[in-house]
Amino acid sequence: LQMNGNLYRCVVSGTCNPEAVSNAAQLTVVVRQPIVTAENVTINCTGLITQNITFKDLNNVGSISLTLNYDTNYLQYVHYTELNPLIMPNDAMLTVSGGKINFVWMNLDGVDFGNGTLLTLIFESEGGQSTNRWDTSNGRCEVSDPQGNVFNTTFNNGVVSVTPSCSFVDIDSHHWAHAEIQALCSRGLISGYNCYIMPDDFITRADLAKVAYQGLMGNTVPVSDNFPSPFLDLQDSKTYYYRYAKALSYLDYGNGVSAFDRSQFNFNPEGIMERIDVVKTLM
Repeated sequence: LQMNGNLYRCVVSGTCNPEAVSNAAQLTVVVRQPIVTAENVTINCTGLITQNITFKDLNNVGSISLTLNYDTNYLQYVHYTELNPLIMPNDAMLTVSGGKINFVWMNLDGVDFGNGTLLTLIFESEGGQSTNRWDTSNGRCEVSDPQGNVFNTTFNNGVVSVTPSCSFVDIDSHHWAHAEIQALCSRGLISGYNCYIMPDDFITRADLAKVAYQGLMGNTVPVSDNFPSPFLDLQDSKTYYYRYAKALSYLDYGNGVSAFDRSQFNFNPEGIMERIDVVKTLM
């Protein structure tokens, strides 16, 4: 960049005698401007789906501010994953409100990201199409250098299209649990992750809470909506498992203890359920 506008000449030497020298020309340095893209997603089953937020030519960056709008009629935000390794989690903040995802990151030194993925958004969908649009008004989408100079960034919207189906890519009709999986899926009790059902994986406490509650109560509004959450890590009502886990924590079983024991301090949504607790919950 420091050589932009300088004059230069080309000199041809070697076997030429005398050397051939061109006329003077002005050097123009063109800086490739960043591109941020919400990638298109087309998927043929309901459940959890991912949308990558990617970038190109993202160099000497001191701050990133992004706002992405999505249609809450078709998508429910769950969380994000795969944050770019050059971003320290404590330096970034992501908030969600009213169909808007806001992401902010700052670094005083400047970071050369190059090309890659910023993060991956995870949504839940029962079907439909949402055009996830960047809100470029009033500085809501900006990429700047460490001195605060805003890059002329291109922001590409992404369409998320979900077709309802219980067709999963990792099981076929010969799988021993195919019929059971199809039955539970058709009732809306289980769904996939990017069209994978992952039948051999462990079930988390959050997922079991959802399956058990919907199998027992359907779409009924539970009385526990009027009660406080008994768990310290179950306070965000926007998480997909909040209502289910809280409702089941108020249900007692044969030994008087819930599988989601509310005497414990934490719900531990990503914890693996033991077989005895799975049986208690389903009973």
